[in-house]
Amino acid sequence: MLKAVDRFDPSLGTPFLGYAKPTILGELKRHFRDKVWMVRAPRSLHDLLLRVERASEDLTLEGGRAPTVAAIAARLEVEPSEVLEALEFQHDRSPVSLDLPPKDAGADEFASEWLGTEDARYENVEDRAALLAALPTLEAREAEVVRLRFFDELTQVRIAERLGCSQMQVSRILRRALDGLRQEMRA
Repeated sequence: MLKAVDRFDPSLGTPFLGYAKPTILGELKRHFRDKVWMVRAPRSLHDLLLRVERASEDLTLEGGRAPTVAAIAARLEVEPSEVLEALEFQHDRSPVSLDLPPKDAGADEFASEWLGTEDARYENVEDRAALLAALPTLEAREAEVVRLRFFDELTQVRIAERLGCSQMQVSRILRRALDGLRQEMRA
């Protein structure tokens, strides 16, 4: 209401009530759109959902039964897929509790029991972090060979071609580098 009072300009010739009513309604709609929904929707989807709800109500009153998606889409002059997206969002705009069983689960199964499982690749994250911390301890050529072999996934033959040496030399450099990395990572 304060925005309506602050922004009202009587010199434009509009009566205060004619200006205040849409301004206040707009502020209320923005508040509910931005503050009340648990999941935020793009404004276009929110606006479409409101139009779908109004069209659905109107078509229900006119036809005496719930309208089809095609009927709503025809009324709004949009694609049926857009109506379906809005209707899907209508159901998904509030989060579901993790303490409720999923629709396709048994009565004693809860999402919180299967969502918190340990990721099998978690150890790889720790190993990779330790490896990245140990890489700077290598000589430049050793670090280059390790990078080419394990990050770029080149074969020893391809690495040898790139560095201008033999595959046997690459193998020795790689073995020496890996031994150094193991020692550094254990420390």
